[in-house]
Amino acid sequence: MPSLFALAIAIIPTLIQEKGLMKMDTLPNDPLKKLQNELEELQERFNRIILDSPLPVMLYADDGEVLLLSHAWVGLSGYTQQEIPTFDHWMNLAFEKDDPHVRHVIRHGKSLDHRDHAGELTIRTKSGQQRVWQFHTSSPGRLPDERRLILTKAIDVTMFRQNREQLLKLTDELEKKVAKRTAALEKKRSQLRMLFSELIHSEQRQRRRLASILHDNLQQQLAAARLQINMAMDGRLSKARKQHLNDALEILDDASGICRDLTVELAPPVLYEQGLDAALAWLAQWFEQKHALKVNLLGDVVIEATSQESAVQIFQSVRELLFNVIKHANTSEARLILQEHRQDYVALTVADDGDGFKPDMMTMKHNLKNGFGLHSVRERIEVLGGVMEVDSLPGEGSRITLIVPGKAFARDAISVA
Repeated sequence: MPSLFALAIAIIPTLIQEKGLMKMDTLPNDPLKKLQNELEELQERFNRIILDSPLPVMLYADDGEVLLLSHAWVGLSGYTQQEIPTFDHWMNLAFEKDDPHVRHVIRHGKSLDHRDHAGELTIRTKSGQQRVWQFHTSSPGRLPDERRLILTKAIDVTMFRQNREQLLKLTDELEKKVAKRTAALEKKRSQLRMLFSELIHSEQRQRRRLASILHDNLQQQLAAARLQINMAMDGRLSKARKQHLNDALEILDDASGICRDLTVELAPPVLYEQGLDAALAWLAQWFEQKHALKVNLLGDVVIEATSQESAVQIFQSVRELLFNVIKHANTSEARLILQEHRQDYVALTVADDGDGFKPDMMTMKHNLKNGFGLHSVRERIEVLGGVMEVDSLPGEGSRITLIVPGKAFARDAISVA
């Protein structure tokens, strides 16, 4: 049985009776009269569907004759069917003349055969407004005279286009502001890094200066004082006076020991004389001797820093991490793992099986409050062009890795050489 739409298309010629087509009221008997009434009812319903469509709808033939316009089309464009009896009239009124894009879209729309086509065009309404319509065109069939029917629906996307353009504009402005702010922050960050780097270098100079003063001046003065006391003890002295002098010697010896320890802590000679790898081995022994923290030095590579300043920063960062183990991990053992990370980078990992900590302790405020020093270590490593990775959970120990520029060599190859 033919569809409702097919039947409606079949009776479209009644819309244009003035063209001289056969009239249905010439049918001779009642059954045909009944069929005529049913077809007229279907025709009316079809017309009403188009006329009352909430969207602008135009039904026209491929020769350009406009057959129906929906009320929405008339209301939004301002043009009545009497003003646009043909499609060319609509083109001349609504579009810029000889617009190649419009001609391209319309040409493709008129050549359709049961295929949908969509295009977005700017129309000019009768009042002179510019509106953006998105057109959807299809060909539902042919008229009895073989002209193709073309059905064009439109959606007014003017507000959507305006909102989209406004959004794109705002997005572009926002991106420019973000880029500008990011550049300013990066500049500030670079300045802070330079300042931090200079502070670190200044700290190292002061450390070496103080170590030199302790070693070359104070220790020498303490040694001279001890010599003078020893010379004084050669004479005839009472037992009590000799005891006082012996006590003074013990004090001087303690002071000399403290002075030597400070000298080493401020600027370990092994670091400057033998390099980073030897200094880390010495550091592991020093922590066990001075703080009862056994540090297992692991890894079959010898690491080499890119410069002496870099070696000093890496050494002090590792020392700070080992001090954190003493202060916070609640354990007497740690591991210092040396590895080649990738080309021109080495990894130094300080690990323990102690108490661990929450990741939020990495904030600068928490670091300063609890004395972790991790923020300072991170800054030192970033100044070198490296990164610090933290892996820790409460009750599961911690593993902090410093990835820094450097070289790694097989330890056996070094020893053979």
